[in-house]
Amino acid sequence: MIWGVWTDDEKNIYAAVTSDQTVIRIDTMGTMTDVYTSEGTWGPLHGVLDEDNNMWILENSDKNVVRVKLVKNVNGIKDRSNRLDPHSMLSIILFCILLMLF
Repeated sequence: MIWGVWTDDEKNIYAAVTSDQTVIRIDTMGTMTDVYTSEGTWGPLHGVLDEDNNMWILENSDKNVVRVKLVKNVNGIKDRSNRLDPHSMLSIILFCILLMLF
C-alpha cells in the first residue's frame, strides 16, 4: 500500500510503502532501493527532502499517532537489484499524476 510519492532534484522517485514499512527510491533506470525502514508498529506516510538532502518522513502508528523522523542518509540501505517492469512504472506514474490532480 503506497501512500506518499515525491521526487528529488536528480529525478528519483520516492514512495512511502506503508504496508512494507519502507520508503523506496526508484532511480531513472528503474532500480528500486530501500532508503528507510520504519521501526515497530510505525509506517511511513510521506516525506520531503531538504536543501542538505536530508529526508523528513511523516509516519503513522497502529495507535493513529503521527510523528516526523529525520533521516540523514538517503543514499540507500538495500539495493533490490531489480528493474521495474513497464506495467509497474506506468502504475507509479499514474499514481503520481492522480496525487497532483487532487
